[in-house]
Amino acid sequence: MKSCGIIFPFSIFPYALTNGEHIQNNIVCPELTLSVYPDTVSQGGLLFLEAGDDWLWVDTVIWDAQDTIPVSLDPLNKYSYWMIPVHRSATLGWHKYVVTTPDSTYTDSVYVTDGRFGAWPSASTPIVKSQERIDRSKRNDSVVATMYDFVSVQQRLWSQPFVRPTKNLRIKDRYGTLRETFTNAPPRYHYGVDYAPTVQGKIGEPVLSMNDGIVMKVDFDSEVYGNYIVVDHGGGIVLSYFHNDSVLVSVGQFVKRGEVIARMGGTGKGLTGPHVHVDAKLHGVQINPLILMMMSEKCFQDTVLIEPSSMN
Repeated sequence: MKSCGIIFPFSIFPYALTNGEHIQNNIVCPELTLSVYPDTVSQGGLLFLEAGDDWLWVDTVIWDAQDTIPVSLDPLNKYSYWMIPVHRSATLGWHKYVVTTPDSTYTDSVYVTDGRFGAWPSASTPIVKSQERIDRSKRNDSVVATMYDFVSVQQRLWSQPFVRPTKNLRIKDRYGTLRETFTNAPPRYHYGVDYAPTVQGKIGEPVLSMNDGIVMKVDFDSEVYGNYIVVDHGGGIVLSYFHNDSVLVSVGQFVKRGEVIARMGGTGKGLTGPHVHVDAKLHGVQINPLILMMMSEKCFQDTVLIEPSSMN
């Protein structure tokens, strides 16, 4: 059986970060180099573990001693990698990941930093005592459970960076802000990013698919989410688009990066005006859509992701 070893501190990522305290490890078999980017990650962010052509050397990748991370396959079985989601409420400090090969196990850590989310609309978020609001929050949880009751395809369906779901529109509310606290229920956070028209109250702005994918769910008149669309982009990434005025796609349809899939609206309860809420999940964990866009763009600066032409 072939043995594996560890070398320091080579990285295939020319843009990888270091914090002066932790050097990222690279696990090397005769035909395997596993690199990690970045070596620090904020709450709501994600990590890339990349093994080049010979990712089959790796048996498992386990995060925080409990979450087994599936490999994200590309169509040509090259440059496959693992994407690890970091929860919005992850504790600050070092978090371990474990990589196993046929004959060895390696453990290393990544530092999770404060997401600095704050509260909305101000730092003094009121405590909600209304039982009706508490019940509605529970109904929201039930809707979300059915919204994502499918398994993302393991093969990555996209070959370019993720893009904004709108053009020339402003961000109204960011990921992770504290929305409400309850007297007898868990607090409610904003788990997406809201894009609103520059002209307040305007309805009908185009909503774009942030990347290639398959439409898995379309629903109308949801109590809070209104008319929404759920798109599976493969490799564990699922994006949702809420509060649309109209939906222009159907379940099972393949959508392209930048394709108009809906028109922005104000459907659903509790809105402060027309906008589209974008919700991003990676392996079932809600992550920051802005970080997803940034990370995918950075990775396309290197060969970790295949070129679009190679998928033709």
